[in-house]
Amino acid sequence: MKTIVMKIGGSLLEELPEAFYKACAELSANGIRPVIVHGGGPDINRMLELKQTPVTFHDGLRVSTGDVLETAEMVLSGMANKKIVSSLEKEGAQAFGFSGKDGGTFRCSLKNEELGFVGTIDRVDTSILEFLLQKQIIPVLSPISSNGEGVTYNVNADEAASAAAAALHADVLFISDIPGVMNMSADEPALIPELTEAQAEQLIAEGVIYGGMIPKVRAAVESLNAGCEKAAILNGHKPESLLHYLEGKKCGTVFLKEETSHV
Repeated sequence: MKTIVMKIGGSLLEELPEAFYKACAELSANGIRPVIVHGGGPDINRMLELKQTPVTFHDGLRVSTGDVLETAEMVLSGMANKKIVSSLEKEGAQAFGFSGKDGGTFRCSLKNEELGFVGTIDRVDTSILEFLLQKQIIPVLSPISSNGEGVTYNVNADEAASAAAAALHADVLFISDIPGVMNMSADEPALIPELTEAQAEQLIAEGVIYGGMIPKVRAAVESLNAGCEKAAILNGHKPESLLHYLEGKKCGTVFLKEETSHV
């Protein structure tokens, strides 16, 4: 059976229509095995502000001090995670929310001392994921993880989704608020249906891909380097794109390894 890992960013969580969760429920009921990995940046920022927690930055990235990590875990493994579970169950699906920390699903190590308690994934144990998927239960995974020795880390949700997809031999789908990668240099903005890493880097260098699209594209490319066979950026506001992707129809932007590209 086909397995797909979907990464949903925190900013998109507040905007996704009920139809997206309905599409996920229908996929699960029809033999597709969806896994959701999510972020929660805006909710974390709001909670940090509410708690008046001091926040510092390093190279534009928030430093995860002990206090910041505590809030991030509360939001990611609590509010954000259960919001998704509730939305799926409202549409008739069974869903189970947990974190990378639970059952040793993600084992990680310190990524960069200057970023505090931010981890990078070293190993994935798919036991819990496989158990849930075999029961037609949708796993909803917070990226909070640990090193197995009592130290908790926050892990980038893009990295967590890519690691899970590689371990499950699944495609990874980055759910976004845009149709895919757009060629804005054309007379009329046009969707780019397929990209390899080399093509993506060339378009970044040429300024065709710019601004907030660059990290989305790099996350998709890095997922291929992590071992995923295929990655795509799809529009979460158009839930039919999930079905179209699985049917092999042109939708979103699909990222392929160099030898499999048809561009």
